[in-house]
Amino acid sequence: MQEVASLTQRLEAAEKKIEELQAENQALRSQLNSNSNNSSKSPSSDGYPKKPAFTKQQKQSKGGKTGHRGNTLQQLAVPDHVIKCFPDTCICGHSLANQDSGLCEKRQVFDLPQARLEITKYQIHKTSCPACGGFQKAVAPEGVNDPAQYGTGVKSYAVLLNVHYKMPLKKIQMLFNDLFGYSINEAIIYSASGQEFLSHF
Repeated sequence: MQEVASLTQRLEAAEKKIEELQAENQALRSQLNSNSNNSSKSPSSDGYPKKPAFTKQQKQSKGGKTGHRGNTLQQLAVPDHVIKCFPDTCICGHSLANQDSGLCEKRQVFDLPQARLEITKYQIHKTSCPACGGFQKAVAPEGVNDPAQYGTGVKSYAVLLNVHYKMPLKKIQMLFNDLFGYSINEAIIYSASGQEFLSHF
């Protein structure tokens, strides 16, 4: 009987605690959902409404739509490289070298080229005038101002990453070092972002 009485007492205490927690939970929910429309709060206390990171798209039927090109890779008529694969040995062990063969299948691999910077050297010459004997120095193309500098393509790519894709300057510097072996200066990216380089792409 004493054990039953003890259990009954503990059960009543637990039920009371549950009621208190439920009341506290309800109060917190009411406080969380309150705003200037349903309480005495000022409109400034509502804060800024949170927007989803990606807009929700309406549910659409699966499958490609009429006229949609699609993203499935299709073989090209004129690829960049062609590698011919010939059979070398028959299953019987006889060599098939120099044997006539016919094309029976075509496969294509779409891949990125090796990441490297293309370096162009500008050799600026000077010559003497046969009439007056004076020396005349050639003029370098517009934009070629320093002994070693980054070109329009590099600056355009860096600005695209920084402005359009919101990549920090330090990350761009690390990316260039990993891909090309050159750590582009942050000041160059910052300076290029103020120029019309995005039109290069």
